[in-house]
Formats: sequence, C-alpha cells, structure tokens
Amino acid sequence: MAQAQLTIIAIGNFNISGISDNGIVNVDNRKGKIYKWDATNGMVSIGALTNEFPQSERNSKTNAVNADGTVIVGWQEQSDGTKSGAKWINGTESFILDNNGDKVGEARAVSADGNTIIGSAMHNPYVWNAFSGLTYITHPNSSAFFRGGATGISGNGELVIGFFRPFPGLPMAGEGFIWTAATGRINLNAYAASLGIETNGVKMSLPSAISKDGKKIAGTGVNASNQIVAFYLDLTRYLAANDLVANGNISMYPNPVKDVIHIEGKSKIDKAEIYNMVGQKIKTFSSVESQIDVSSLSKGNYVLQLFVKGEVSQRFKFIKH
Repeated sequence: MAQAQLTIIAIGNFNISGISDNGIVNVDNRKGKIYKWDATNGMVSIGALTNEFPQSERNSKTNAVNADGTVIVGWQEQSDGTKSGAKWINGTESFILDNNGDKVGEARAVSADGNTIIGSAMHNPYVWNAFSGLTYITHPNSSAFFRGGATGISGNGELVIGFFRPFPGLPMAGEGFIWTAATGRINLNAYAASLGIETNGVKMSLPSAISKDGKKIAGTGVNASNQIVAFYLDLTRYLAANDLVANGNISMYPNPVKDVIHIEGKSKIDKAEIYNMVGQKIKTFSSVESQIDVSSLSKGNYVLQLFVKGEVSQRFKFIKH
C-alpha cells in the first residue's frame, strides 16, 4: 500500500500559489526570484528578462500554473515599480502585451492548456489568448475611480470571473461578473437570477475562484444586512456543459438597440425575459416571433434570456440606447 508523502521544497519565506496536475509547483521567494519545483528536478530557477534592469533589483510573483506545468503566470516589476503581467513558458519569461504592444497588469490565472491568461489592467480586466491576442472586459462606468480585475478562469479557458468596484473603496462595494467571448460581461447576480437561482439578498461582489468545469464559483460579498459573507454558487443543476456559450441556433440584432430587437434562428422561442444588471426581471414576453419591443426600457445594460421548449436556450447581453 502506497504511503502518503510530504516533501520539503525549500527552507525560507517562499510563496506558493499553484500546482499542476502532474505535480509541478510554481514558487517565488518574494524577492524577485521565480522557480518551478517537481519531485524529479527539485527547485529550478526560471525567467530572466535580459532587456530589463537586473533581476536582483526587481521583484516578481507567481500566481498560477497550468495543468501540465509548462505555463506559469504572475507579475514582474519594471524599473519604475510597475507590476506588469508576465508569463513563464517552459522556463522562458516574457511580459503579457496588449494588441498595441503595451504591457498590462498582473496576471492572476491561466487555463488548463496554458493558452488563455486573465488578469487586471488599468482600468479593465483582460483576457489574453495565445492565438487571438488580448481582449479587455469593459464596464460603462470604468475609469480611474471604478476599476476591475479578472480573478478566475475555467479549465477550458471559456469562462472568466472577476469584479468591478470603486477605487478607492471597499471590495464589497463593487459587483461581480461572469464573462465569455460570446456573451461578454454579465453581472453575476443578474446571471444567477436569469437561471432562477435565489441569492437570498446576497450581493456577490468579489468572486475569486471558479472550478475547472466552470460550474462552481466562490468568493465574498454582502448579505441583506450589509454583513460581509463568503459565498459558494453551485450552477451544476442549472447548466449544461456549455450553457453560457452561444449555441449558434439563435441570433439577435442590433446591439446596441434603440427600439426593437430582431431575433433570427431555426428554433421557435416560447418565451423571453429581460433582466437588469442587478438581477431583477424587468419584462416577460410570453409569445415571441421575430421581434421584441424594448422601446420602453431606460438606457442601460440588460440580459435577454430566451426559452425554447420550456428551457433556457440562450442569453444575450445588450445595451439599450
């Protein structure tokens, strides 16, 4: 019978924030040195930006590692003290850049295959992909005084969670979100409400962890009595495997919309519901052909939920002008 084994990786004040499925651990010493460790090779120093100022004079931090340990993400300090997002791919370090070639903020998490990295920039969260480049997750109120960050990503890299909140201000004063490339950013409370989940007055302000399958989300928020609480949101019974990803059978336009949303698709829509971004149901349409009149809505962001054969088929975030 195999016995459990504990191994001392190193002696000293080291930071460890992730481990791959095959046992590679990402490590930093809080003094600018980045390592990876495994049982076979031990502690191996990785990452040196030769075109930057000496590593001995800057700090670095690792935040996460992908499934097979080939990609580690975190931040690297620049000469002016800025913490710029960095990645270490097979031990080779580089900064994460936006589509203009500019450095972005701290990288927080990485998908299982290592191809998608999420983090925080000024003022918006970002999603970086090895093939499609960098996408900013935006908010209509985004500014130097209202900022956001991405905090977690599903194993397949399709679902991202994070927050926007006032700066300066308490983390609980903000709002959590869930994002996919297909749907864009959706307020997490609004998303839960659109699934029929009762949140019991809890505002999910700061989601900070998402399971690999994308069906469990945890974080902190405030309850109806304005107390800080830790929450766990289990979507398993509400979601199919790719429920947040557009299924391609139905499309809507225009977006933004002024008066009428046009619906196209092969499936017959039984019902439509519209939610505001705090999860309140605003309108219900019991019969939908090819158009939905939204002229009476106030300007702002909404979620349109469509039902086919009595079940949720698709959700769209749209902007009412």
